[in-house]
Amino acid sequence: MKKYRYVIWSIVIAVSLIIVGVASAVTIGNVDGVWGTIDTNGATCNRWATGTGGIATWDTVPGIQTPPDTDENQVRYGLSGYTCSGTSFANQSGFGFDGVNNVGDPAYKTPFFLGDFTHYNRPINASNPFDYVDLDVTLSGFICLGGETPAEGSDLTFPFVMDLDETPNSTPCTYSGTSICPDKVTIHDTSFSEKITCDDGVYTLNILGFTEKGLGTDKCWESYDSNAVRTYYITEENQENNACLWAEITDWEPTAVELSNFEAEGQIGAVLIEWTPVYETDNDGFNLYRSDSQVGAKTKINGDLIPSESSGQIGMTSYQYRDQGVQMGQTYYYWLESVSASGDASLFDPPDSAVPLYGVYLSLMRK
Repeated sequence: MKKYRYVIWSIVIAVSLIIVGVASAVTIGNVDGVWGTIDTNGATCNRWATGTGGIATWDTVPGIQTPPDTDENQVRYGLSGYTCSGTSFANQSGFGFDGVNNVGDPAYKTPFFLGDFTHYNRPINASNPFDYVDLDVTLSGFICLGGETPAEGSDLTFPFVMDLDETPNSTPCTYSGTSICPDKVTIHDTSFSEKITCDDGVYTLNILGFTEKGLGTDKCWESYDSNAVRTYYITEENQENNACLWAEITDWEPTAVELSNFEAEGQIGAVLIEWTPVYETDNDGFNLYRSDSQVGAKTKINGDLIPSESSGQIGMTSYQYRDQGVQMGQTYYYWLESVSASGDASLFDPPDSAVPLYGVYLSLMRK
């Protein structure tokens, strides 16, 4: 009896994709902040200004700050020497914000310097403080990891609120400090509902808080101390109190299934197919298809849907399927399909072609 030796050659196109979002970076251009209308707590002499660390131009309406630029924008309040006149802010309290020019390429969940915050803390009539003021921070020139512009546009605005506890300058003081009765500035809410929608997923911007780096000769961008960052800032009276404001891109929600590998191994009378998703979002499971040519009809080789084991999670869950419907001497092509919970199905595209052929092919030969 003649014996046959079965030799199986396998040619595998293993697709190694970038693991996005977890350790990769986006690109951000300039940052600018625009102060909104002061609350209605009876604050008087309200003024807004735009300039470079000073009062180059001011007005009694917030619109002087728009369109956003790369200079410091200010909001001032309170009676100046118990009068409300003159062209100087010297005796008014107020806030200033000067965003970073060209943030660079911050990585996911990595703190980056958003801008300089200043509390111009002056003694004012105690009956005329404000409780809070809005600050709209715009990140311009935002580019996603894949080089595309977010669905919301390249200029993204995030509104948040700065609270102020303007304390009386009389003992006992609410907060301790080196001058009589410091005040307290607090970021009202550090998270935002606004989203940054990229091809690989949806991100949000979180404000981490203040550090007091940047005082004197120190520069904000030289270091970040996670132990020193606070969502509040105690400010001394009769001083320009300078702090650094920090943020991060976080809360990544992937929008699809992304693979780290997809490969196959020829065995006697079968082909073992393996794949590992980096993440699966809204994924109910997988189907596998086979064809004997790249453009031929595809045949689904699994019966029931291969169920997802980590839908909605970031993690490396590996899958295997053994295709026993093969014949020796035949070349096969395989496609992997993900099926969402709503029933939408997607075949994966190779990275170098718009044609939806995810090329894993096996040549099985008999000698």
